[in-house]
Amino acid sequence: MRLRVNGIPWIALVLLLGCGQGATDGASKSTNPRDDFSPVIAKIGDVEITQNYFDYRFDQLTPEQKARYAGEEGKRRFLESLTEEMLVSEEAEREGFDRIREVQYRLDMARRSVLFKAYHDRRFGEAVEVPDSEVVAFYEQNPDQFRALGRVFGSHIQCASEDKIRKAYAELQDGHRWDGVCLQYSEDEETRENAGQLGWFNRGGYVLGLGFNEEFTDFAFSMEPGTYSEPVQIDGQWHIIKIGRKVDDTIQPLEEVRDRIVRTLQPIVAREAYARKLRELKREMGVEYFGDYATEEKRSADQLYRIAGETADPHARLDYYQKLVDLYPEHERADEALFMVGFIASEEFGDTGSAAMAFRRLAREYPESEFVESARWMLGNLGRANPRVRGERTPKEPDTIRGRIEKLQQ
Repeated sequence: MRLRVNGIPWIALVLLLGCGQGATDGASKSTNPRDDFSPVIAKIGDVEITQNYFDYRFDQLTPEQKARYAGEEGKRRFLESLTEEMLVSEEAEREGFDRIREVQYRLDMARRSVLFKAYHDRRFGEAVEVPDSEVVAFYEQNPDQFRALGRVFGSHIQCASEDKIRKAYAELQDGHRWDGVCLQYSEDEETRENAGQLGWFNRGGYVLGLGFNEEFTDFAFSMEPGTYSEPVQIDGQWHIIKIGRKVDDTIQPLEEVRDRIVRTLQPIVAREAYARKLRELKREMGVEYFGDYATEEKRSADQLYRIAGETADPHARLDYYQKLVDLYPEHERADEALFMVGFIASEEFGDTGSAAMAFRRLAREYPESEFVESARWMLGNLGRANPRVRGERTPKEPDTIRGRIEKLQQ
């Protein structure tokens, strides 16, 4: 006996409520698209259920529901449930349920939701291609992201007193072996018996027994490979530092990081393509609002720019600058407004995706703008704290921001 909820078979509820997209398809007089030539496996009146439709509906089930219908017998029970849905939906249509306003709203909502997702996935999903020029530009503008840090292999002799470290240094100068001097004089219990070896470390990186010690690593990187230093005091301790192999910083070749760059840029390129398509559709089809939602009186570009600069609320400022760019893309201050869209998105809201879109659009559509270099700098530093640019609060004047960035670039 099947489980029933308020008189409705349990599986019918699952199909009708849990698979809205499929239920909408099932309400149609035909489940057989013109390009579906798969065998008909059931027929309810003049409505046919094809094998392809059955497979599609089954694929929409959750893993738990699929487990309930596993095996040949399970598939048969699922087909019976589809048949029940068809019978009820056909009767609902005969009784005029499809003419009820709320039902029409829901049908239209489901139809538009499916169309929106299908179009968005097809046009702006993983199939979006990142132009090679974009990949190369990103690689050239963000070298630090592809830098393999230099490293050295170091050792040391550590003493608390200057007298003791100078005795160790004197013995080294007299030709005594490093490991023997280290074993006799070093007070670093962790490395003394291993000839003071600290292993490989980067500039500013972690050093065995010393932690993250920028002063120590900077000194080590200033030395030539195969040499040892005179006694030097760092953080209250005396050291003789010995450097073995040394590897300089290197930039990974483009081909090694190309896939990583594409993965980084693809969602941004997709969002840009979507935004461009929306602008095209608005111009082509036109958008009007009426009644309480009627479009407010169109402000001039100068008015929008002035209001944006005087507005304290960052959401409103962002909207005013964006309106200026959308309504007056040829205005002399459109590039400034677009720069501010990116800056506010980044610094006020931490929305690096929207910020990247704005900065990239600025460089692409306003290549002669005096804000392009600042936009590129921002692109290379998105997601990082930039207190010297932002200050205590986000500046409202684009020229102020540009001036601060130019100082950091010097």
